[in-house]
Amino acid sequence: MSSADRIERDGATWYTYRGAARRVGRHVQRIKEWRAQGMPMAFDNEGRRIVEESVLLAEYRRRLGRWPIHQQRMNQITRNTQGENIRPSPSVPPTV
Repeated sequence: MSSADRIERDGATWYTYRGAARRVGRHVQRIKEWRAQGMPMAFDNEGRRIVEESVLLAEYRRRLGRWPIHQQRMNQITRNTQGENIRPSPSVPPTV
């Protein structure tokens, strides 16, 4: 990622459309759609739209949770690991 795609400003990391798309593994057009659907963005000193990393990742997580393929993968993982980390509770004789 070039330094033009990632900007450090006010103690936070900001991304241009291209940088944001690379950060979350989506196409630039998808990031533009997210902005059109309400994801807050700002302008940098050169007039480019930029998005703060925390806002970008929150939007990504929100949308990932609604993505049917992701839900299917997570369900498959939880089915495959169900019970692996569960230890049986030790039997404790009742106190009288």
